[in-house]
Amino acid sequence: METEGSKTGERFPIETLPETLRQFVTECAAALPASPDLIVIPVLVTVGAAIGNSRRIRLKGGWEESSAIYGAVVAETGSMKSPVLKLATAPLTTDQPSHRSTWTTDVTVEALGALLQQYPKGVLLTRDELTRWVKSLNQYRSGKGADREFYLSAWSGSSIKVVRRGNKTIKVQTPFLAVVGCIPPDLVPSLSEKNGEEDGFMPRILFAWPDPVPVRWTEQSVPEAVLKGINP
Repeated sequence: METEGSKTGERFPIETLPETLRQFVTECAAALPASPDLIVIPVLVTVGAAIGNSRRIRLKGGWEESSAIYGAVVAETGSMKSPVLKLATAPLTTDQPSHRSTWTTDVTVEALGALLQQYPKGVLLTRDELTRWVKSLNQYRSGKGADREFYLSAWSGSSIKVVRRGNKTIKVQTPFLAVVGCIPPDLVPSLSEKNGEEDGFMPRILFAWPDPVPVRWTEQSVPEAVLKGINP
């Protein structure tokens, strides 16, 4: 499991971001205050969700990738991770016309399948505590579900089929799902599959584990022009 930030001695190369996003990350970091690495992951996930299925990257003939990202911020309680998540996802966590991407915070696979069908451009799943989401996988229907496999397929954009109550089947040919949330450091080991098995789920999550920034009061706020610049 690879992470950005202090645990690898690296930082996210914020200078590579487009000017609008770079300014937003910098201003948020100064206003909260918080590490820029704490902000950049939810920003990337949100931007990817806004793009959704409207664009794909063609690496070469027969190989295309979407902008869907599963992202997680690893930080202690009180490190401003919740305000960061709220700010970064704000452009999508407001009421949006049906032709745009949508979002949710807590949903069963059956309901999520319906959302992916209703919003073909894409869905953003945002969880303040991402650990609850991972631990809940396959707990629905007394652990006999295939939720973990669902999220594996959704990440790669593979077609999915969900059988709902009453044997109603939902099929989504090209699902787009982005996921972002926060995890306390001491709960990171609990995210791995039991018995040391590896199904490729954890490597699909982009982690940020930055050095903590002392929490202090500041009169600085994010300029309105910067906030408007990232809103669709």
